[in-house]
Amino acid sequence: MAILTGTRFGSYEILSLIGVGGMGEVYRARDLHLNRDVAVKVLLNLSTDPQRLHRFEQEARAAGALNHPNILAVFHMGTYEGAPYLVSELLEGETLRQAVKRGPLPIRKVIDYGVQIARGLEAAHEKGIVHRDLKPENLFLTRDGRIKILDFGLAKLTQPLQSSEFGTTTVATGTDPGVVMGTVGYMSPEQVRGDSSDHRTDIFAFGAVLYEMLTGKRTFQKPTATETMTAILKEDPPNILDLVPNLPLGLQRILQRCLEKEPEQRFHSAGDLAFVLDSAADSSVSGQRSVLVSAPPVKRKTWLMPVSLLILAASLAIFWLWPKIHPQMVAVTQTPEASSRGGVAQPTDAKGNGSRFASPHEVTIQDGATYTWFDPNTRQALVWYLSSADGNFRFFDGPGIDPRTGQNLRPVTPEFVGNLRQQQSPQAASQNQKAQTTASSKDKETPVNDSAADRLLEHAQLEAMAQEAQLAVNAEDYRKAVDVCIKVLSASADSQPCTAIRQHASIKLAEQFVNESTAYWEKGEFDKALRSAEKALDLDPANKNAAKLKRLALQMKPQASQ
Repeated sequence: MAILTGTRFGSYEILSLIGVGGMGEVYRARDLHLNRDVAVKVLLNLSTDPQRLHRFEQEARAAGALNHPNILAVFHMGTYEGAPYLVSELLEGETLRQAVKRGPLPIRKVIDYGVQIARGLEAAHEKGIVHRDLKPENLFLTRDGRIKILDFGLAKLTQPLQSSEFGTTTVATGTDPGVVMGTVGYMSPEQVRGDSSDHRTDIFAFGAVLYEMLTGKRTFQKPTATETMTAILKEDPPNILDLVPNLPLGLQRILQRCLEKEPEQRFHSAGDLAFVLDSAADSSVSGQRSVLVSAPPVKRKTWLMPVSLLILAASLAIFWLWPKIHPQMVAVTQTPEASSRGGVAQPTDAKGNGSRFASPHEVTIQDGATYTWFDPNTRQALVWYLSSADGNFRFFDGPGIDPRTGQNLRPVTPEFVGNLRQQQSPQAASQNQKAQTTASSKDKETPVNDSAADRLLEHAQLEAMAQEAQLAVNAEDYRKAVDVCIKVLSASADSQPCTAIRQHASIKLAEQFVNESTAYWEKGEFDKALRSAEKALDLDPANKNAAKLKRLALQMKPQASQ
């Protein structure tokens, strides 16, 4: 019996009947307190069917415990003249059943809807709730393209157990053995048998829905319910390539994995399912590999923030340390003090702006202790240098390229100048002269052991290697950048430029291995996918995409060997 327009359920006023379903009547109503339209589901004639009341209350508890954009939001539960009612958000659009009736959906939309459904299921499973009746009628497509999971009337409220070794959540079930619940055609084999079931039951039903979205036909459909249930237990669905010849291999494998007869062979969690669907999106539809470290709306936000902060920190470090690893193109003005002490300033143009030296001139520096190496106002380098294999240095009055060798000049740094002054100190000069005299008396050439000169040469070489690593990063050759920085850090563990460069390059190189692993996974080459994922984790242990790919590859390897 329909409820009359204007009837009030507490603060909710009935406006019109929307529809009648197996569990009750649904009305459009007005929330008089919040001034918004809502949906009110009413279950009538409870005295004749107490089991329906129990299921209705179960739906309210299950849905009310969830808060996710892909699950129908429940606001309130109450009773009116002995009839319980449920207040939820009012949706505008159509059920997925209505959309599929018009024919197969485009692959792009199938993936989009599939990811949304999987994320909604993941949120429910994390709360210990299994839907158990997933089907196109219980999936609503809003006008803005969002999927909403409806009707948790068959859901089981369960208690989450400890996470497994792979980090997935398992749930205990409370269904009595021998009790069959669900909708024929979307039930899992364990549901058909009346066995205990868990969240992997929803993954099987998801596979049936995915098959139907791709083909427009039901996965298991026979003339009678008994024959359909027998097919679920013993038969594979019709070959999807007969209906969708160009279906990408990645989607074929995802579908096959969802519809495995044994729960252990399916995806271990809806989170894993959402991940592989999302990673296959761009490559399956547009032919371009999806970048797994970009941020999808929900799941990846948890790992994107720390990765972004690491990259930002590395970039800032490189920015502040740049003067030590890259020639400076700065303009300075020659001061009287600099002129009197031999300082060299860059020329300026007519507007007073600095201009780069086209051909820097070589200069001779007799006394490093009194020479003006830096502009007193800006503290920028006034002298550039080039080192040779014998430990000697040539100095120039500006940046650029050495006309003789074609090599890039480097600006002096305070550490460089300090070592050079130590090398040219009177005590060091006396030691050098004494060593040279001794070597001459023995009538043979003996290398002079000058620790300051050695340190200066080593410092220059490490600076050049750090600059090489930075150039490799700029060219997106992250492998080279990592290798060069490893060499620098093995010689000087406190090299701040290479520490920052290596961290940034390792993260970017790990992303490349993640993409490579995804490509192998889609081709069914699970050994290669595993190796690439492990390489990514070696470079960036915090990369959650690499960890998921490793777990998925390990799960798929036993199946591939069968």
